[in-house]
Amino acid sequence: MAKTKEANLKSFYQKVVLIFIALTVILIGVILYFSFNRAIITIIPKKEKVETDFVMQLAGSPKAGESGVMPGQVFETTVEGAKKFSASGIKSLITDAQGKITVINNSAKDQPLVEKTRFLSAEGILFRLKKSIVVPAGGKVEAEVYADNPNLGAAVGPTKFTIPGLAIALQEKIYGESTKPLIGVTKETVVVSAEDIAGAKKALTEDLVNQAEEEFRSKLASDDASWKIVTKVTELTSNVDAKANEAKDEFTVSLKLKVGGIAFDNEKLLVLAKERLANSLPEGKELSEVNENSFVYPVKSYDLAAGKAIVEAHLEGISTVRETDLIFDRNKLIGLNKGQVEAYFKNFDPILSVKVNLTPFWVWRVPKLKDHIIINIEK
Repeated sequence: MAKTKEANLKSFYQKVVLIFIALTVILIGVILYFSFNRAIITIIPKKEKVETDFVMQLAGSPKAGESGVMPGQVFETTVEGAKKFSASGIKSLITDAQGKITVINNSAKDQPLVEKTRFLSAEGILFRLKKSIVVPAGGKVEAEVYADNPNLGAAVGPTKFTIPGLAIALQEKIYGESTKPLIGVTKETVVVSAEDIAGAKKALTEDLVNQAEEEFRSKLASDDASWKIVTKVTELTSNVDAKANEAKDEFTVSLKLKVGGIAFDNEKLLVLAKERLANSLPEGKELSEVNENSFVYPVKSYDLAAGKAIVEAHLEGISTVRETDLIFDRNKLIGLNKGQVEAYFKNFDPILSVKVNLTPFWVWRVPKLKDHIIINIEK
């Protein structure tokens, strides 16, 4: 009896231990589950191009607290110069129809024929002799002829030629014959192209503007490297000693320019442009990229006497959705499975695509703890 009671008591304690171990394992599993359960949601946002344009006034001595005005200097000078440039255009020209004929003399006397003597083809097309010749009696001479009409494009012959300048009786005895067609010859010649003229004017303008900028920089009050000089160029006179498509190897361009120079701290202007670009975005968007190569600030106008100028600044960038936007409300994601999370974000135009990763691997729903929902927005 005592042994049976002792056995029962031992079995009871064994069950208690097993239950305790099972509860411990379950508790550890729950702790591990809540500790490692994560939903990592990677958002790939749409990129939208944004830009800003604004005017900035520059003045030698801006008033304290005056908005929209930056310190700057204004210069002006006149520069002129001339430079030779090489022509690079190629033009194909068809020369007059020309070639060689045989001049035959069946008379008893030598027959001299001077330069430009006329030869009339059987088709009625007029040619002329290139050089003077003498055709011996009873003999023949090979000679070069060319069409009297320089626009003759068609080939002529082989044919027979009469010499209208001779007496009718001699025309039967003294005449010309061609055994090959007389055709125009295509030649390529160098010409001044419109692109040559435009490029030359641009190159000379750049040289003269650089010359003006060197003059301005020598007068610049600030030696700060961030101070840049921008120019406004007015062409006063221009001359090119060639016309477009004119056959010429070289040509000369001369220019006289009025150059206005505006000097100011462009880095400070860039900072201001970035601020304006960021502030121009609607709620829920943020500036993710700035294209500094797009930053330009041409001179709109300047007043040399007043020492003032106006530049037009332009800057571009890329905007994406901001992480604090309401579409990223984690309360709306709790309990959703992977497909539902993807479907939820596809409803929003600023989202290009979404990737969802749930851990541990057996988990298939977003955890209930908001701080276990990690949202990464790829920039």
